[in-house]
Amino acid sequence: MFHVKRELDLTAEHEGLVIGLFDKPEKFSGSLAKLDERFEGQLTELVKSGDISAKLKRISKVHSLGKTTAKRIWFVGLGKEKELS
Repeated sequence: MFHVKRELDLTAEHEGLVIGLFDKPEKFSGSLAKLDERFEGQLTELVKSGDISAKLKRISKVHSLGKTTAKRIWFVGLGKEKELS
């Protein structure tokens, strides 16, 4: 069963997380910034290198390797924020 939440609970166990990501964010904020802290900034580096894509309809998967309570994280590219309808 799937549950959709607006805020990320980093204390609860999850099989997987799906996170929407806008193209060209200046930096992560909110729950995503907290998640990036657990990954010691590596999520930011994966976005910069293109291994995590924020381009529209692109999907990228990252294994958590025990850095958070979710086993896998899927990033869904939302494209440019101003073009979202």
